[in-house]
Amino acid sequence: MKIFKKLKQQPLIKKKSDHCTKKPLTTDKWNESKNKTKFSSTAAVNKTKNNMVSTNLSTNIEYLNQRFHIYESEQIIIREFNIAKEINSFIIFVSGMADNAILNELVIPQLMNEDNFKQFCGDCPLDYIVKNVISINKITDTKEYEKIIQGILSGLTALFVEGCDRCLLIESRGFEKRSVEQPITESAIKGSHEAFTEDLSTNLTLIRRIIKSEKLTVKNIPFGKTNNSSCSLVYLRGVTNKKLIHEVEKRINSIDVDFALGNGFLEQYIEDRPFSLLPQVLNTERPDRTASFIMEGRIVILTEGTPFVIAVPATFMDLTHTSEDYFLRWPYGLFVRILRFIALFISFLLPGIYVALSLFHHEMIPTSLLMTMIDTRGKCTFSCIN
Repeated sequence: MKIFKKLKQQPLIKKKSDHCTKKPLTTDKWNESKNKTKFSSTAAVNKTKNNMVSTNLSTNIEYLNQRFHIYESEQIIIREFNIAKEINSFIIFVSGMADNAILNELVIPQLMNEDNFKQFCGDCPLDYIVKNVISINKITDTKEYEKIIQGILSGLTALFVEGCDRCLLIESRGFEKRSVEQPITESAIKGSHEAFTEDLSTNLTLIRRIIKSEKLTVKNIPFGKTNNSSCSLVYLRGVTNKKLIHEVEKRINSIDVDFALGNGFLEQYIEDRPFSLLPQVLNTERPDRTASFIMEGRIVILTEGTPFVIAVPATFMDLTHTSEDYFLRWPYGLFVRILRFIALFISFLLPGIYVALSLFHHEMIPTSLLMTMIDTRGKCTFSCIN
Protein backbone atom coordinates (compact mmCIF):
# COMPACT_ATOMS: atom_id res chain seq x y z
CA MET A 1 0.00 0.00 0.00
CA LYS A 2 2.86 2.37 0.82
CA ILE A 3 4.50 1.66 -2.52
CA PHE A 4 1.22 2.29 -4.30
CA LYS A 5 0.79 5.60 -2.51
CA LYS A 6 4.26 6.72 -3.53
CA LEU A 7 3.55 5.89 -7.17
CA LYS A 8 0.24 7.61 -6.95
CA GLN A 9 1.85 10.78 -5.66
CA GLN A 10 4.11 10.99 -8.74
CA PRO A 11 2.27 12.59 -11.69
CA LEU A 12 2.14 10.40 -14.78
CA ILE A 13 2.05 13.37 -17.11
CA LYS A 14 4.61 16.06 -16.60
CA LYS A 15 3.54 19.61 -16.47
CA LYS A 16 4.34 21.94 -19.29
CA SER A 17 6.63 23.88 -17.02
CA ASP A 18 8.77 20.78 -16.51
CA HIS A 19 9.68 20.62 -20.23
CA CYS A 20 12.62 22.66 -21.53
CA THR A 21 11.25 25.21 -23.93
CA LYS A 22 13.78 25.88 -26.73
CA LYS A 23 13.63 28.22 -29.66
CA PRO A 24 13.91 26.80 -33.19
CA LEU A 25 17.50 26.55 -34.43
CA THR A 26 18.62 28.77 -37.27
CA THR A 27 20.46 27.39 -40.30
CA ASP A 28 23.83 28.62 -39.08
CA LYS A 29 23.36 27.08 -35.64
CA TRP A 30 22.22 23.82 -37.20
CA ASN A 31 25.30 23.62 -39.38
CA GLU A 32 27.46 24.51 -36.41
CA SER A 33 25.96 21.77 -34.27
CA LYS A 34 26.29 19.30 -37.15
CA ASN A 35 29.94 20.15 -37.60
CA LYS A 36 30.56 19.66 -33.89
CA THR A 37 29.57 16.04 -34.23
CA LYS A 38 32.17 15.56 -36.93
CA PHE A 39 34.91 17.77 -35.58
CA SER A 40 36.28 17.55 -32.10
CA SER A 41 37.73 21.03 -31.78
CA THR A 42 38.31 24.18 -33.81
CA ALA A 43 42.06 23.95 -33.28
CA ALA A 44 42.23 20.56 -34.98
CA VAL A 45 40.28 21.89 -37.96
CA ASN A 46 42.63 24.85 -38.30
CA LYS A 47 45.59 22.47 -38.18
CA THR A 48 44.32 20.53 -41.20
CA LYS A 49 43.80 23.81 -43.00
CA ASN A 50 47.51 24.46 -42.50
CA ASN A 51 48.20 21.23 -44.40
CA MET A 52 49.20 19.34 -41.26
CA VAL A 53 47.87 16.14 -39.71
CA SER A 54 45.56 16.62 -36.74
CA THR A 55 45.66 14.64 -33.52
CA ASN A 56 41.91 14.11 -33.80
CA LEU A 57 40.90 11.12 -35.91
CA SER A 58 37.50 12.40 -37.05
CA THR A 59 39.10 15.63 -38.21
CA ASN A 60 41.52 13.73 -40.41
CA ILE A 61 38.72 11.61 -41.85
CA GLU A 62 36.66 14.68 -42.70
CA TYR A 63 39.64 16.44 -44.26
CA LEU A 64 40.44 13.42 -46.43
CA ASN A 65 36.79 13.19 -47.40
CA GLN A 66 36.90 16.79 -48.61
CA ARG A 67 40.05 16.17 -50.63
CA PHE A 68 39.10 12.79 -52.15
CA HIS A 69 35.28 13.05 -52.08
CA ILE A 70 35.18 9.59 -50.55
CA TYR A 71 31.39 9.43 -50.44
CA GLU A 72 31.27 9.87 -54.23
CA SER A 73 34.33 7.81 -55.19
CA GLU A 74 34.14 4.09 -54.49
CA GLN A 75 37.83 3.47 -55.18
CA ILE A 76 39.09 5.36 -52.10
CA ILE A 77 38.79 2.99 -49.14
CA ILE A 78 38.87 3.95 -45.44
CA ARG A 79 39.13 1.03 -43.00
CA GLU A 80 38.56 1.96 -39.35
CA PHE A 81 39.71 -0.38 -36.57
CA ASN A 82 41.18 -0.37 -33.06
CA ILE A 83 44.86 -0.95 -32.44
CA ALA A 84 45.18 -3.63 -29.72
CA LYS A 85 41.40 -3.25 -29.22
CA GLU A 86 41.96 0.11 -27.51
CA ILE A 87 43.35 2.89 -29.75
CA ASN A 88 41.15 4.20 -32.56
CA SER A 89 42.81 4.29 -35.95
CA PHE A 90 42.13 3.95 -39.67
CA ILE A 91 43.94 3.26 -42.91
CA ILE A 92 43.21 4.84 -46.30
CA PHE A 93 44.26 3.46 -49.68
CA VAL A 94 43.21 3.30 -53.32
CA SER A 95 41.52 0.05 -54.28
CA GLY A 96 43.31 -1.58 -57.18
CA MET A 97 46.63 0.17 -56.52
CA ALA A 98 47.29 -1.27 -53.05
CA ASP A 99 47.87 -4.99 -52.57
CA ASN A 100 45.07 -6.45 -50.47
CA ALA A 101 47.24 -9.39 -49.42
CA ILE A 102 49.75 -7.05 -47.77
CA LEU A 103 47.02 -5.20 -45.87
CA ASN A 104 45.09 -8.31 -44.84
CA GLU A 105 48.11 -10.34 -43.75
CA LEU A 106 50.90 -7.97 -42.72
CA VAL A 107 49.23 -4.75 -41.57
CA ILE A 108 45.73 -5.01 -40.08
CA PRO A 109 46.12 -8.34 -38.17
CA GLN A 110 49.42 -7.22 -36.66
CA LEU A 111 47.92 -3.94 -35.48
CA MET A 112 44.80 -5.54 -33.99
CA ASN A 113 46.74 -8.20 -32.08
CA GLU A 114 46.97 -7.32 -28.38
CA ASP A 115 50.10 -9.43 -27.82
CA ASN A 116 52.14 -7.11 -30.05
CA PHE A 117 51.49 -4.14 -27.74
CA LYS A 118 52.14 -5.63 -24.30
CA GLN A 119 55.37 -3.68 -23.89
CA PHE A 120 54.03 -0.39 -25.29
CA CYS A 121 53.76 2.59 -22.96
CA GLY A 122 53.15 6.13 -24.14
CA ASP A 123 50.72 8.29 -26.05
CA CYS A 124 51.56 7.89 -29.76
CA PRO A 125 52.33 4.29 -30.81
CA LEU A 126 53.66 5.07 -34.31
CA ASP A 127 57.34 4.64 -33.45
CA TYR A 128 56.55 1.43 -31.59
CA ILE A 129 54.57 0.14 -34.59
CA VAL A 130 57.46 0.79 -36.97
CA LYS A 131 60.05 -0.89 -34.77
CA ASN A 132 58.09 -3.81 -33.30
CA VAL A 133 54.82 -4.53 -35.09
CA ILE A 134 54.78 -4.11 -38.87
CA SER A 135 57.41 -6.11 -40.75
CA ILE A 136 57.17 -4.26 -44.09
CA ASN A 137 60.49 -2.89 -45.28
CA LYS A 138 59.60 0.64 -46.37
CA ILE A 139 57.61 2.76 -43.90
CA THR A 140 57.89 6.54 -43.66
CA ASP A 141 56.15 9.01 -41.37
CA THR A 142 55.11 12.53 -42.33
CA LYS A 143 52.99 15.41 -41.08
CA GLU A 144 52.28 17.13 -44.40
CA TYR A 145 49.02 16.28 -46.12
CA GLU A 146 50.37 16.96 -49.62
CA LYS A 147 52.97 14.21 -49.24
CA ILE A 148 50.35 11.92 -47.76
CA ILE A 149 47.90 12.44 -50.62
CA GLN A 150 50.59 11.95 -53.26
CA GLY A 151 51.66 8.75 -51.52
CA ILE A 152 48.08 7.43 -51.39
CA LEU A 153 47.57 8.17 -55.07
CA SER A 154 50.83 6.35 -55.81
CA GLY A 155 49.59 3.14 -54.19
CA LEU A 156 50.81 3.57 -50.61
CA THR A 157 48.63 3.03 -47.53
CA ALA A 158 48.34 5.79 -44.92
CA LEU A 159 47.85 4.86 -41.25
CA PHE A 160 46.30 7.46 -38.91
CA VAL A 161 46.17 6.91 -35.14
CA GLU A 162 44.19 8.80 -32.52
CA GLY A 163 46.39 11.25 -30.61
CA CYS A 164 49.23 11.30 -33.17
CA ASP A 165 49.95 14.42 -35.21
CA ARG A 166 51.59 12.42 -38.01
CA CYS A 167 50.83 9.32 -40.05
CA LEU A 168 52.66 6.35 -41.51
CA LEU A 169 52.97 5.74 -45.25
CA ILE A 170 53.24 1.98 -45.72
CA GLU A 171 54.62 0.46 -48.92
CA SER A 172 51.74 -1.59 -50.33
CA ARG A 173 51.86 -1.06 -54.09
CA GLY A 174 50.46 -4.03 -55.95
CA PHE A 175 48.76 -2.79 -59.14
CA GLU A 176 49.00 -4.64 -62.44
CA LYS A 177 51.95 -3.87 -64.68
CA ARG A 178 53.48 -5.19 -67.88
CA SER A 179 56.32 -7.64 -67.59
CA VAL A 180 59.78 -7.06 -69.06
CA GLU A 181 59.74 -7.90 -72.78
CA GLN A 182 62.02 -7.62 -75.81
CA PRO A 183 62.67 -4.18 -77.33
CA ILE A 184 60.57 -3.37 -80.38
CA THR A 185 62.15 -0.26 -81.91
CA GLU A 186 65.77 -1.15 -81.02
CA SER A 187 65.96 -4.88 -81.56
CA ALA A 188 69.46 -6.31 -81.74
CA ILE A 189 70.97 -9.73 -82.41
CA LYS A 190 73.80 -9.35 -79.94
CA GLY A 191 73.39 -8.01 -76.46
CA SER A 192 70.52 -7.82 -74.02
CA HIS A 193 66.94 -8.51 -75.09
CA GLU A 194 65.33 -6.62 -72.22
CA ALA A 195 63.31 -3.45 -72.64
CA PHE A 196 61.86 -0.87 -70.29
CA THR A 197 58.25 -1.01 -69.13
CA GLU A 198 55.74 1.63 -68.02
CA ASP A 199 56.56 1.07 -64.33
CA LEU A 200 59.16 3.48 -62.98
CA SER A 201 60.47 1.25 -60.18
CA THR A 202 60.93 -1.66 -62.61
CA ASN A 203 62.96 0.53 -64.97
CA LEU A 204 65.19 1.73 -62.15
CA THR A 205 65.76 -1.87 -61.11
CA LEU A 206 66.84 -2.80 -64.64
CA ILE A 207 69.45 -0.04 -64.55
CA ARG A 208 70.65 -1.07 -61.08
CA ARG A 209 71.17 -4.61 -62.31
CA ILE A 210 73.68 -3.34 -64.88
CA ILE A 211 75.41 -0.56 -62.92
CA LYS A 212 76.26 -2.03 -59.53
CA SER A 213 77.86 1.09 -58.10
CA GLU A 214 77.23 3.05 -54.92
CA LYS A 215 77.78 6.24 -56.92
CA LEU A 216 74.62 5.69 -58.96
CA THR A 217 72.23 8.42 -57.79
CA VAL A 218 68.46 8.66 -58.34
CA LYS A 219 66.52 11.88 -57.71
CA ASN A 220 62.73 11.95 -57.93
CA ILE A 221 61.15 15.20 -59.15
CA PRO A 222 57.37 15.63 -59.53
CA PHE A 223 55.99 17.62 -62.46
CA GLY A 224 52.44 18.34 -63.56
CA LYS A 225 50.14 20.12 -61.11
CA THR A 226 47.05 17.98 -61.60
CA ASN A 227 48.24 14.47 -62.43
CA ASN A 228 51.35 14.74 -60.16
CA SER A 229 53.48 12.67 -62.50
CA SER A 230 56.96 11.84 -61.29
CA CYS A 231 60.27 11.55 -63.09
CA SER A 232 63.65 10.31 -61.91
CA LEU A 233 67.06 11.76 -62.71
CA VAL A 234 69.69 9.04 -62.83
CA TYR A 235 73.38 9.89 -62.99
CA LEU A 236 76.75 8.76 -61.70
CA ARG A 237 77.92 10.86 -58.78
CA GLY A 238 81.44 12.16 -59.31
CA VAL A 239 81.35 11.59 -63.07
CA THR A 240 78.46 13.79 -64.19
CA ASN A 241 79.09 17.53 -64.20
CA LYS A 242 77.37 19.26 -61.26
CA LYS A 243 76.42 22.26 -63.41
CA LEU A 244 74.60 19.91 -65.77
CA ILE A 245 72.69 18.36 -62.84
CA HIS A 246 71.60 21.77 -61.54
CA GLU A 247 70.56 22.89 -65.02
CA VAL A 248 68.40 19.84 -65.63
CA GLU A 249 66.76 20.14 -62.19
CA LYS A 250 66.07 23.84 -62.78
CA ARG A 251 64.42 23.21 -66.14
CA ILE A 252 62.20 20.42 -64.81
CA ASN A 253 61.17 22.42 -61.73
CA SER A 254 60.29 25.40 -63.94
CA ILE A 255 57.67 23.39 -65.88
CA ASP A 256 54.31 24.98 -65.09
CA VAL A 257 51.62 22.74 -66.61
CA ASP A 258 48.58 20.96 -65.19
CA PHE A 259 48.98 17.72 -67.15
CA ALA A 260 52.19 16.07 -68.29
CA LEU A 261 52.24 12.65 -69.92
CA GLY A 262 55.53 10.84 -70.40
CA ASN A 263 58.90 12.02 -71.62
CA GLY A 264 57.45 13.43 -74.86
CA PHE A 265 56.02 16.36 -72.88
CA LEU A 266 59.18 16.64 -70.82
CA GLU A 267 61.45 16.69 -73.86
CA GLN A 268 59.63 19.64 -75.40
CA TYR A 269 59.86 21.70 -72.22
CA ILE A 270 63.56 21.22 -71.48
CA GLU A 271 65.07 21.44 -74.98
CA ASP A 272 67.07 24.51 -76.04
CA ARG A 273 65.74 25.05 -79.57
CA PRO A 274 62.06 24.06 -79.94
CA PHE A 275 62.04 24.83 -83.69
CA SER A 276 65.03 22.64 -84.51
CA LEU A 277 64.37 19.68 -86.82
CA LEU A 278 67.08 17.54 -85.25
CA PRO A 279 66.36 15.89 -81.87
CA GLN A 280 68.21 17.44 -78.95
CA VAL A 281 67.93 14.47 -76.61
CA LEU A 282 68.53 10.75 -77.00
CA ASN A 283 65.61 8.33 -76.69
CA THR A 284 66.05 4.64 -75.97
CA GLU A 285 64.08 1.71 -74.61
CA ARG A 286 67.10 -0.46 -73.81
CA PRO A 287 68.55 -0.64 -70.28
CA ASP A 288 72.03 -1.54 -71.55
CA ARG A 289 72.25 1.54 -73.76
CA THR A 290 70.90 3.66 -70.91
CA ALA A 291 73.65 2.32 -68.65
CA SER A 292 76.26 3.28 -71.24
CA PHE A 293 74.90 6.85 -71.30
CA ILE A 294 75.16 7.06 -67.52
CA MET A 295 78.72 5.75 -67.49
CA GLU A 296 79.64 8.41 -70.06
CA GLY A 297 78.57 11.16 -67.67
CA ARG A 298 75.13 11.93 -69.07
CA ILE A 299 71.90 12.36 -67.14
CA VAL A 300 69.10 9.90 -67.86
CA ILE A 301 65.51 10.98 -67.20
CA LEU A 302 62.91 8.29 -66.57
CA THR A 303 59.22 9.18 -66.45
CA GLU A 304 56.30 7.19 -65.14
CA GLY A 305 53.97 5.63 -67.69
CA THR A 306 56.32 5.36 -70.70
CA PRO A 307 58.80 2.62 -71.73
CA PHE A 308 61.31 5.11 -73.15
CA VAL A 309 63.95 7.17 -71.36
CA ILE A 310 65.78 10.29 -72.50
CA ALA A 311 69.45 11.11 -72.06
CA VAL A 312 70.95 14.59 -72.04
CA PRO A 313 73.01 16.17 -73.44
CA ALA A 314 73.01 14.78 -76.99
CA THR A 315 75.25 15.42 -79.99
CA PHE A 316 74.89 14.67 -83.68
CA MET A 317 77.41 11.85 -83.48
CA ASP A 318 75.29 10.09 -80.84
CA LEU A 319 72.39 9.84 -83.29
CA THR A 320 74.43 7.56 -85.55
CA HIS A 321 75.24 5.01 -82.83
CA THR A 322 73.17 1.96 -82.01
CA SER A 323 73.13 -0.31 -79.00
CA GLU A 324 74.57 -3.22 -81.00
CA ASP A 325 77.78 -1.26 -81.70
CA TYR A 326 78.94 -1.89 -78.13
CA PHE A 327 78.87 -5.66 -78.69
CA LEU A 328 80.92 -5.69 -81.93
CA ARG A 329 84.70 -5.73 -82.25
CA TRP A 330 86.06 -2.28 -82.94
CA PRO A 331 86.96 -2.86 -86.66
CA TYR A 332 83.43 -4.08 -87.42
CA GLY A 333 81.83 -1.38 -85.31
CA LEU A 334 83.92 1.33 -87.00
CA PHE A 335 83.06 -0.02 -90.45
CA VAL A 336 79.33 -0.04 -89.69
CA ARG A 337 79.45 3.54 -88.42
CA ILE A 338 81.33 4.72 -91.53
CA LEU A 339 78.75 2.93 -93.65
CA ARG A 340 75.98 4.78 -91.83
CA PHE A 341 77.64 8.12 -92.54
CA ILE A 342 77.96 7.26 -96.25
CA ALA A 343 74.31 6.21 -96.38
CA LEU A 344 73.33 9.41 -94.59
CA PHE A 345 75.13 11.63 -97.10
CA ILE A 346 73.70 9.63 -100.01
CA SER A 347 70.16 10.09 -98.69
CA PHE A 348 70.78 13.83 -98.46
CA LEU A 349 72.46 14.31 -101.84
CA LEU A 350 70.81 11.72 -104.09
CA PRO A 351 67.45 13.54 -104.60
CA GLY A 352 69.25 16.75 -105.61
CA ILE A 353 71.61 14.88 -107.94
CA TYR A 354 68.69 13.13 -109.62
CA VAL A 355 66.82 16.41 -110.20
CA ALA A 356 69.97 18.13 -111.53
CA LEU A 357 70.77 15.31 -114.00
CA SER A 358 67.22 14.73 -115.21
CA LEU A 359 66.40 18.41 -115.80
CA PHE A 360 69.64 20.23 -116.59
CA HIS A 361 72.44 17.76 -117.44
CA HIS A 362 70.95 15.20 -119.81
CA GLU A 363 74.32 14.55 -121.44
CA MET A 364 75.60 12.91 -118.25
CA ILE A 365 72.91 10.22 -118.38
CA PRO A 366 73.47 7.18 -120.61
CA THR A 367 71.29 7.20 -123.74
CA SER A 368 69.47 3.96 -122.98
CA LEU A 369 68.66 5.12 -119.45
CA LEU A 370 67.60 8.54 -120.73
CA MET A 371 65.18 6.98 -123.26
CA THR A 372 63.69 4.85 -120.52
CA MET A 373 63.17 7.93 -118.32
CA ILE A 374 61.53 9.84 -121.21
CA ASP A 375 59.26 6.88 -121.97
CA THR A 376 58.27 6.65 -118.31
CA ARG A 377 57.42 10.36 -118.16
CA GLY A 378 55.25 10.06 -121.26
CA LYS A 379 52.96 7.61 -119.48
CA CYS A 380 52.69 9.82 -116.40
CA THR A 381 49.17 11.17 -115.89
CA PHE A 382 50.47 14.24 -114.02
CA SER A 383 52.15 17.18 -115.67
CA CYS A 384 55.92 16.67 -115.60
CA ILE A 385 58.50 19.43 -115.60
CA ASN A 386 60.48 19.52 -118.82
